[in-house]
Amino acid sequence: MKSNRKSFFRINSVKTKLVAIMLLVAMIPLAIAIMINYTSSKSKAKLDAEKALITENEFLESEINKIFKNSVIALESVASSSTTINYCMSRSPELKDLVRKHMLSVNESFGDDNVMVLSNRKGKMLLRTDDSALSDISKREYFQTAMQGEVNVSAIIVSNSTHERDICIAVPVKDYTGRVIGTLHRSYNLNAFHDLLEKNANEAMILDNEGTLAVHSQYKITADDEPVSYYESFYMTSSRLMMNL
Repeated sequence: MKSNRKSFFRINSVKTKLVAIMLLVAMIPLAIAIMINYTSSKSKAKLDAEKALITENEFLESEINKIFKNSVIALESVASSSTTINYCMSRSPELKDLVRKHMLSVNESFGDDNVMVLSNRKGKMLLRTDDSALSDISKREYFQTAMQGEVNVSAIIVSNSTHERDICIAVPVKDYTGRVIGTLHRSYNLNAFHDLLEKNANEAMILDNEGTLAVHSQYKITADDEPVSYYESFYMTSSRLMMNL
């Protein structure tokens, strides 16, 4: 009887082991399959999120570039007009009215409250579409760059007249020999770009050419807010690296 009981115990033990092994054999592939499926799902979700962000970024970049491109085309059409060139050279009162009407017509086609400004080669404003006081912009970098014959977009500036954060797109005005005799620029209130980002992105931002936060989709930035710099961030360092390659 003892032998039978011992034998019975051993048989049961083997069965238990066999069942355990069979369970393990079944469970291990299942666990691996679950892990692979989880990892695959996680990777797919990450790829889908990255694709969505890339698509969102490309759309926003396209919309902003469209604004800049249209602005440059409009500014250059006014700057290259013979009426504008002749006025900058002669300061004729008759031509002044014609240039102002041309500037107003082009500026109003944008349907916003931004201002177009014509300045002479010394940085003194000659005409503004909003008829505000004329000032000296000779110290502004966008004016100096345009006077070198280059179309450019400024870093963030605070308007003296509105105390709003703006950027400026500036183009040179050249005479018939190609000599730069003045500049034409158009300001852009950065709140307009905030509205674009807020409408089309959960979290997005625009940095100016100095790496300063210009616009954020989740909140408006005022002229009194402390500037936030991303100059040493990946966004800027990677761009500088690419420019040096």
